Amino acid sequence: MALKESSRDVFYALLQGPDLEALLRVVYTPTIGEACLRFGSLIPRPSCLYVSAAMAGSVAEAVANWPQQGVRLAVVTDGERILGLGDLGCHGAGIPIGKCIVYAAAGLPPDWLLPIVVDVGTENAGLREGDPLYVGLPQRRLRGDAYYSLMEAFSMLQRLRASGTPTFNDDIECTAGVTVAALLGALRVQGVLPLEQQRFLFFGAGQASLGTARLIVRLMQRRGVPESVARSAIWMIDSRGLITTARKGLTPEKAEFAQDPTGQLPPDLAQASAGEGTPIAARGGRSQAQVAAALLQRAIAALRPTALVGAATVGGAFDRGVLEALVQSAAAEAGPDARPLCFALSNPTEKAEVRFGDAWEWSGGRVVYASGTAFPGLAVASDGSAVPLEAPPNPWASQATSAGGVEPGGSRGAGAGARVLRPAQCNNSHVFPGLALGCIATGASAVNDDMLLAAAGAIAGMVTPGELASECVLPSMARLRETTAAVAAAVAAVAFGDELGTVTVDSARCA
Repeated sequence: MALKESSRDVFYALLQGPDLEALLRVVYTPTIGEACLRFGSLIPRPSCLYVSAAMAGSVAEAVANWPQQGVRLAVVTDGERILGLGDLGCHGAGIPIGKCIVYAAAGLPPDWLLPIVVDVGTENAGLREGDPLYVGLPQRRLRGDAYYSLMEAFSMLQRLRASGTPTFNDDIECTAGVTVAALLGALRVQGVLPLEQQRFLFFGAGQASLGTARLIVRLMQRRGVPESVARSAIWMIDSRGLITTARKGLTPEKAEFAQDPTGQLPPDLAQASAGEGTPIAARGGRSQAQVAAALLQRAIAALRPTALVGAATVGGAFDRGVLEALVQSAAAEAGPDARPLCFALSNPTEKAEVRFGDAWEWSGGRVVYASGTAFPGLAVASDGSAVPLEAPPNPWASQATSAGGVEPGGSRGAGAGARVLRPAQCNNSHVFPGLALGCIATGASAVNDDMLLAAAGAIAGMVTPGELASECVLPSMARLRETTAAVAAAVAAVAFGDELGTVTVDSARCA
């Protein structure tokens, strides 16, 4: 941030250089979480537009006073749900600041970008009452009409969409898009079951998981799977256990994926999931992760999933027993050579359900893995032993391939003849820059699921043979600008195909 403040041009030029993959780990995941926790002591001067509860009625004027002209994209947060860190109030400003840096790194002009934090207070008493460096309003959050009146210039997602303003929630829709991209990439790995034979178990049923599940259903429908069959292949676990039709008081969103437990769950597990308790909580001398792992093992044994997706921010929940159960489940469904999927999407790093090295070891090298945060790869010797890699800053940049990508280069820690494995970083930054660019270029009036599926397909199509040989099912973050261009083109095609684009295109000039 010091470089950004002292020399803006040098900062953005650095992001266009060869060390993009390493720099993204500094300006975005996983460092951005730590930056938010220390936001009050890190920021020397304002780096985003600040809108507070005291400014009700004058939000539009505040936006108009932003010094950069020609803003095309605003990234807005009220700081209530930050990564796996919860309510950080005004200190959540680090998220839109970091995302705007990613947009610029992906090729969008910095002057197009406007990070905004809306300060409506915080429910985090530690910040509100105990942090002398907290920069926001030391009050509890506004709710109801007072909150919505402040949001007059931004409104809510559905209302903006109704007015023809393209909006998206990158932590929901773009997380869904990149997870589906990872799924499409994984389907190219030998031993992974075809999409129509996959059975999914989600650990975590927040908006990101629900959005991902809906997009998977749409993808399966496109592959000829009836909607009811696609939904039946997806089970979810929230803080109270498995989501079943026996559960009372489900939200409409969760009810979409509530499954009938009859004949599918042991009676005691079905009864526990229908209750009012909170089974995934520390108790009886066991940590929350240990309680979660015990439930996951039982659920896997009963449901036989072939894909496990974690987005519950319970670090370490996928322990050895869970990984072994997942491998056994896939083998029972498709034979001993079957390879299950393990996507540990929670971040920052300490919230990840399982690290890559542990997932590989505990599964005997069977799982195909992706994670929300970056983890080092492995050098696997011919005898099956593995050594963690100390990756160079730009590990993919050794030579171009015929597919237009890059092959993995040498890495410190890899012995002669060792096979190098690199986990895919399943981060929404693969999606949101290209999605926004495609909408801006076409003047799209809305964002729809077809755009997200097109983005997912474009990202999966960017995976090179070399990356796939290293079981990296998503393109390297070092190629973010290439990926962004591919996603933007795919999104633009959908925008015009679905008659959402408002820009007039001269087809002769585009031929």
